Parts: sequence; C-alpha cells; structure tokens
Amino acid sequence: MNALVAYQAGATGLGVKVAIIDSGIDTSSSQFTGRIDPASADTAGNGSINDVGGHGTAVAEVLAARRDGNGSHGIAFDATLIVFRTDIPGTCAAGDCIFSLSAIEDAIDRARLAGARIINLSVIAGGLGPSPSMLEAVDRATAAGLLFTICAGNEPGGVNPQFWASAIALSPEARGQVVLAGFVNGSDVMLGSRAGVAAAHYMAATGNSCSETTPMVAGALALLAQANPGLTGPELLARLYASARDGGAPGQDAVYGRGIVDLTRAFP
Repeated sequence: MNALVAYQAGATGLGVKVAIIDSGIDTSSSQFTGRIDPASADTAGNGSINDVGGHGTAVAEVLAARRDGNGSHGIAFDATLIVFRTDIPGTCAAGDCIFSLSAIEDAIDRARLAGARIINLSVIAGGLGPSPSMLEAVDRATAAGLLFTICAGNEPGGVNPQFWASAIALSPEARGQVVLAGFVNGSDVMLGSRAGVAAAHYMAATGNSCSETTPMVAGALALLAQANPGLTGPELLARLYASARDGGAPGQDAVYGRGIVDLTRAFP
C-alpha cells in the first residue's frame, strides 16, 4: 500500500474507531491489547465476541495488529476496534461461518452509536440483496458521516461485485459513502470480482482476497482520518479516491473502478 510515507507523517490510526463486523476476534491476542472498545458485542447470540472461525481475527490483524517490531503489523496499528460478532451460532465451529444479516444490521447501529468513523464488512452474502431494514441502518450510519468498506467478491473475472454489496453501494441510503474493495496482485492484475456497475464506488488493493483488502482500505481511511481531523467522512473518501493509482483504462473504469490504493499519493 506504500504506507511508509503515511507513517513518516505520524499517521498510525490513533484515536480513530473502526468497527469490524465479522466473526469476532481472538480476545487473548496481544496484537490488540487495550484497543478493543468496550462497546464491542456479539449480536448473533454466540455469548461472546471470541472468534471461533478465525476470519474476524485475520481481518482485524490486517487492519490494526500492533506494530511491535515482530512479523507484520496492521495498516492502522494504533486504531481502536469496535468488534461485532455476527456469525450464526455453530456455523464457524462447523467450518464455514455464515453471517446473520439481522445481526449485521444491529451491529451497524451499535457502531454508529459507539462513535465509529468506519465500518468494515469483509462479508460475502451470496446472492442475497439488502433488506429494507438493512438499508435503513446504512442510512442512519451514512447520515452520521460514517464510511463503509465492503468486500466486493472473490470471483475470478467476475464482471460485477457481489450483489448484496453493490446494491448497498448504489442505494441512495449509502450517500456515496460505501466503498467496495477488490484485490490485485503485485503487478496490479485484477484477480477478484471487478468494479462493473459499481465502478464509482470501487477500488482495489494488493492482496489475496477481498476479505484481506477490505480492511486495508478501512485502515487507509483510518490513517487519513487521524491525519485530517477536520475532514468529514465523504471528504476523506474523496481524498482516497483522488489519490488512487490508475489501473487499466485511463480514469474510472469497469474493472478497477476508482483505481488502486496508494498511500504515498494520499500523503503528499
């Protein structure tokens, strides 16, 4: 992500709250000590936010694992995480987490009330579309200035993002504050679902899945939010879009959308 220039400018994500709506988090991990917000909650009836399947923890590590000089660290390694566990009880333990859309709706409202600036959804919802109540929760969040990063999909050569995500991004309730994250390889070759109909709301980062690049985009926004405390959510997203590295056809296109995250360009 070419993040070094952001770190040299003092951006670490400190003081920025990012909500991760997923399968919870490893509560015993030292990677997040002191940075899991007390508003974190299980909204699906599992009894705790402790991650059984590992997906939510992996997402959290990409976004905000601490910078301690060992191994890798998260993009916004000082950010505060508001963790919402939304997997249907028993599904992660069976090997394939299935998420409750009603639990996600509840988590969106809780994230807003807890002071999140960004909501990360590294979630695939199959062929489902957003319910009216889901869009109402999105509406309340974007009206409050929150930004969403949502997984665009992992289908190789997919012409459009997953339907649930693109339907949210294209809805009036989104207010243009939802970004769909795709993924490219180290040579900027598109690997997953493409921008398609949601080109105006799509950008990619370098990674192996949209579950990985969605928190990269969220982390980039958290760095910008800390560095630019006077900017609104839409203004932060506009800056990230404007600084993207172009891919494919010049300008916005149906493969790369707004382009590829490049933090060197975002922190001139």
